[in-house]
Amino acid sequence: MPKVTLQAIAEAAGVSKYAVSRALAGKPGVSDATRIRINELAKELGYRRTTSAASKTLAVLCEDADMINGEVNQKIMSGIRDEAHRSGFDLIELQTTGARRLSDVADRTDGLIFVGVNRPEVLDAAAKLGVPLVKVGTFDLLEQSDIVRGTNYENGRVIGEMLLQKDHRKMVFVRGRRDFRGRQERFNGFKASTFHTPDATVYDLRWTDSDDLDKQLSELLAEPDPATAFFCAHDGLAVTIMSELLTRNIRIPQDASLIGHGDYVTAQHVRPPLTTIRTPGTAFGREAVRLLKDRMENPDNIEYRVRIQIPSEIIMRDTVGVCRKR
Repeated sequence: MPKVTLQAIAEAAGVSKYAVSRALAGKPGVSDATRIRINELAKELGYRRTTSAASKTLAVLCEDADMINGEVNQKIMSGIRDEAHRSGFDLIELQTTGARRLSDVADRTDGLIFVGVNRPEVLDAAAKLGVPLVKVGTFDLLEQSDIVRGTNYENGRVIGEMLLQKDHRKMVFVRGRRDFRGRQERFNGFKASTFHTPDATVYDLRWTDSDDLDKQLSELLAEPDPATAFFCAHDGLAVTIMSELLTRNIRIPQDASLIGHGDYVTAQHVRPPLTTIRTPGTAFGREAVRLLKDRMENPDNIEYRVRIQIPSEIIMRDTVGVCRKR
């Protein structure tokens, strides 16, 4: 006899799989009448409930403060969905800009995952729910939270060292119009790579609008010893700088090297293809669910908080070369 699934019960009852899960687990979120009907159908169909994590529900709150992170966040969410499904969890997805808020799921979740969320009022609301929380990406110094994060500082350090080995001495960190902790960490690592190379210089390129960018970039390139390498805070900025350089008849990588961050779709399709750093977003999502699962299954064994750091990977394409003075 084939196994009776939650989906089969949902189809027979004319309700969602989520409603079936809540009803069979005895949790709020469905009416008494619906709960009774679902339990009766489950009994008629011969459903046997297991004692696995299938009765658990996770809520994921995602915030795109930096909209360019949307592609990375999609990968994170993909990892969360895959691991939640593998572990038998139900999943509620929220957006801080959407209609559904954390308070909407206060009585329906057994654990929380925050992606890019670090606002005090949201963290306070999460603390009041009294369920385990894992954060992906953003955090405060010495924050006592379980966190899955990347290697921003190391990424900057490795890129700087690679460019120095290729004889670049005047390098630019392209920060753009916005400033976030991840960008600052990348800059710190990039700058630190030059500490033992006295003749190396790192510029921090920020601008307010397109005219300001044009002015600052023109000044950097008009100097007697112009900048020859650009490390951009994300691939979108790298595409912008590539366009600006090519407009000025500066060849890539013959005259200037260019590196992005993120390995977004655009990095693979621009010409020349962009050398960049791949952010392992899918792995972030999977590890966040695994860590949360451990916290949910062992609530009395939390002696200290954990940070899981997953290293990025340099993707070499065609925009980095050895420095040759123009």
